[in-house]
Amino acid sequence: MTANSNASAKDGDGNTYVLDVAFEQPVEAVWAAITQKQLIDQYYFSAVNADITQVGAEIFYGAAEHKLITGRVVALEAPRLLKHTFRFAEQADTSETIVTYALAGDGTGTRLHLEHHGYAANSQGYADIAGGWPIIVGGLKGVLEKK
Repeated sequence: MTANSNASAKDGDGNTYVLDVAFEQPVEAVWAAITQKQLIDQYYFSAVNADITQVGAEIFYGAAEHKLITGRVVALEAPRLLKHTFRFAEQADTSETIVTYALAGDGTGTRLHLEHHGYAANSQGYADIAGGWPIIVGGLKGVLEKK
């Protein structure tokens, strides 16, 4: 990640992981990169099942017969807001959590405010996402910078 980004954890309802990142690309380009399968698959740890286009749609990462992460889109206001549930499919002790991506124009670029909340304090799930999000968002930046 670059010097224009920082990540911090804060208490919310359980633990909330927060990441704010500046991109040089316009909002529409960042939106495409967080909602279009062909772009997501270039930076996420495993492939997503489909484009993310409508509220209520199921999303999962991994293969249909071996899902790693499952969720459902609960809010979508293109190109500014995406909210979906998130659960590690193979961790029996993890509950469903919420990921929110909020995009805002910032000059000619974009500011992404990402929140992932709903974990119990000091849980393994929280530790996993706190280690994973900086890598994922760093990959997202890399994909956008190649375009």
